[in-house]
Amino acid sequence: ANTIARIKKVPYGLSEAPLAWYRRLTAELIKCGFEQVPSDRCVFVLRHPTRPGEILGIIGAHVDDLLISGCDRSVNPLFEEALSKLTANLPFGERKYADLSPVIYTGINLRQHPQTREVTIDQAHYIENLKEVPLKPLPDGLLDGKGQTGYWSQLGALLWVAVNTRPDIAYDVSHYASFGTKPEKQHVASLNKIIRTLKSKVYSITFQKLTKHWDDMTLVVFTDAGHTSRPSGHSQAGTLMFWAPKDVLKGQEVRAMLAEYSSTKIDRAVWSSYASELQAATIATDSAVNVLLLYEQIFYGLKAKDVRSKITNGQQQRVLVTDNKGLYDSVQV
Repeated sequence: ANTIARIKKVPYGLSEAPLAWYRRLTAELIKCGFEQVPSDRCVFVLRHPTRPGEILGIIGAHVDDLLISGCDRSVNPLFEEALSKLTANLPFGERKYADLSPVIYTGINLRQHPQTREVTIDQAHYIENLKEVPLKPLPDGLLDGKGQTGYWSQLGALLWVAVNTRPDIAYDVSHYASFGTKPEKQHVASLNKIIRTLKSKVYSITFQKLTKHWDDMTLVVFTDAGHTSRPSGHSQAGTLMFWAPKDVLKGQEVRAMLAEYSSTKIDRAVWSSYASELQAATIATDSAVNVLLLYEQIFYGLKAKDVRSKITNGQQQRVLVTDNKGLYDSVQV
């Protein structure tokens, strides 16, 4: 009683605890020699001390879960030494290896082939646990408060799948998110149908080595739009990005790797399909620049202005693909 105490450390449960942990983790990683990537401050790169262009390891952080990739001790011991120093200061749980058995990271199954080093991700276990919402108890028409809560919960669960491993449902989830303020029983039925579609077949995304050097690849960006396809009259933008060998610039057929995808509402209402295609291309171009910025900063540690200069002067080539002739002609002019 009648005592005022000052907390010297942030206890679990306070609103500022996550920020305090982030600052502690960042400080410890930097002490161990890792460099924080400016365009994504949850990514950390360990570079060779005398050869900055040579990457020894990369760490991605999600709260207190780390996704780690780096050189084996037999190749270069510096990466393992940095990890040993990190775990000495911040004791973590068991380290799991994706090339020995599947690892679950932020709800995503992650596997690495021990010989080819290909990385495959899926959310099969997460999808298997998705439950359809019973329709009989729900009233026809607009849902009540409890029904709306159930709809938002189901929508959020599907959104986690759509943005991570299943681009095939990205549009549907984005479309039904537009009914979030006034969902009806029929919309719940539609979400149940998406769940059945997800469970009907397991799909995965594979990342593999396409070229010997990073500079031998280019970013190919597909963009499309659905004019006034949303209930509000807004249009929908779709983007698919692939890393591909530069032979694709010569018109050759190549093997490509998925880099990014999205399906989202175009905020600005437009009056023509050409205008919606233009808006979609703008969104895709902006996303492509962000992807290029991230990769250039990971591989070369460049500042944003240097990446912009590299893109502007043509050192970093990329391709924008559209099916709209009017947009194509406008850009070519």
